[in-house]
Amino acid sequence: MIILCSAREFYSLYQDLLEKTKSLHIQVKGGSMYPFIRSGDRIELVPIRDSNNLRKGEIILFIKDGHLYVHRIIKKRGNSFITRGDFSFGSDGNIPQKDVLARVVSIERKGRRIYLYSKINKFIGTLIASFGFFLQYLFLIFRRCMDLAMAFLSRIQGIRIYRRLIKKFLKQDVIIRTATMEDKEALRDLYIASSMDMEKAIIDTQKEGFYLVAERKGRIAGSLTITRYKDTKLYLIFGLVVKLYLRGLGIGERLVKEALIKAGESGAGEIGLFINKNSSAALRLYKKLGFEVSPEFPPDFNLDSNELYMRLSKKYRDNPHIFIDNDLNQL
Repeated sequence: MIILCSAREFYSLYQDLLEKTKSLHIQVKGGSMYPFIRSGDRIELVPIRDSNNLRKGEIILFIKDGHLYVHRIIKKRGNSFITRGDFSFGSDGNIPQKDVLARVVSIERKGRRIYLYSKINKFIGTLIASFGFFLQYLFLIFRRCMDLAMAFLSRIQGIRIYRRLIKKFLKQDVIIRTATMEDKEALRDLYIASSMDMEKAIIDTQKEGFYLVAERKGRIAGSLTITRYKDTKLYLIFGLVVKLYLRGLGIGERLVKEALIKAGESGAGEIGLFINKNSSAALRLYKKLGFEVSPEFPPDFNLDSNELYMRLSKKYRDNPHIFIDNDLNQL
């Protein structure tokens, strides 16, 4: 997890601030400490007066090779420490005591503060430091199981009886709207372990397009972006994602339709997207909405063997408001 400023700038600022305050709150970016610390979290730093008091399991801020890192101590070795990110498979090597700047004492996420020196969190920290590799493999196994579950759901979501049942048991009170800064934490959770700067992504996307979200019961259920390609009339759809348990409700379809309407209203001359050819559910959706596989795709992009480029057929490009005629709430 890397701090968003140069080490020299931060170190100078840090020394100055610590003369005036007992602690410092900063925002971090990166996925190396996931899920304990997540990209976008705010951490509270307290200066270290005596490095000899640091113990295994504590999270520290240190400088290495001109960069600042927030990682966990996994071993103490003489006058140095061995550190590692909770989600990293390799250690950082020896970190001399003189390069350790501060310890992390709390984490702030979504308005909630997590105190790392509570009994339970101190125990968890020691556990992670001692069995980090084992826990990482467990997490990877979990992610693999989730991938298999998603692949299974992707297959059955095309079955009509499944879609009828899921729509019967889950209410479709879904709102499609433009993303706001208040959505950044929910969007970051939607893209698991993502190190993306969501605030910057929202701002940049909406300069030349739209960042859309689907909201259900006050929570983000899915999202996608559609942006103009350079100074052309081509708009590209990226990042369509819907929460696993809500797939089959037509949320993805509603997001794409809203994107097509907004692009059409903005003067789009062509709408395209890139897709993994093994994503059968997504392929069905895009074909249903009028997209066709095209051998031609925008320059500056390279397709690998598993990717396809699709473009909206002329029938729909010439009449983007064709989707407004449908009762979207019944999808």
